[in-house]
Amino acid sequence: MRIIAVLNQKGGSGKSTLALALAGTLGLQGHKVLLADADSQGTSTQAGSEPGQPFEVVNVSAEGRRLATALRKLGAGHDFVIVDGPPSVSNALTEVALAEAELCLVPVRPSGPDLFATTTMLKLIETVQSTVNQKLAARMVITQAARTNLASQVIEALRGFNVPLLTAQMGSRAAYPESQLRGVPVQNLGAAAKPASLEVEAITAEVLSILGELK
Repeated sequence: MRIIAVLNQKGGSGKSTLALALAGTLGLQGHKVLLADADSQGTSTQAGSEPGQPFEVVNVSAEGRRLATALRKLGAGHDFVIVDGPPSVSNALTEVALAEAELCLVPVRPSGPDLFATTTMLKLIETVQSTVNQKLAARMVITQAARTNLASQVIEALRGFNVPLLTAQMGSRAAYPESQLRGVPVQNLGAAAKPASLEVEAITAEVLSILGELK
């Protein structure tokens, strides 16, 4: 069982979108995947509960410090457990998810507010890495990518942080909210969603490569 936490403290960063896309892609590849929704908003619970999803979903937003025990119990028999965390660095669920995970993915929109909010998240990751989970790896993931000067400046600033950026990015595409609304992976939306499918498959390939290096 490999645990991947998808975390950032800023709402609207694309956290649930990334968690759902990763869970869907891994599921389509034949892996047994559990998506643990630790966000009280329940986006992953709603979208992941549809019969068209190739993974299981469970809401763990009320577990608090018991999350570690819940992940081990509920995740038994799965290849991957993906934790869609709460949008808060001070929430106990965030701290426990970091303590249990092998890899933390931090979704970041290329905007000023997201840049500032992400700094706090990265500091927490570094604290956890130096104390309770020395094996924790972390990567930032650009979401809602845009070809603007501001976006380029934010991405360049992010490259200066200790946590690396994934090469693959998620664009601002209608396929992502549509996949959540219909309760299916973006790969099942047809040719119009091909760009989104390629994006999430590239992200998943990078994630698997990182996890392979951590073995």
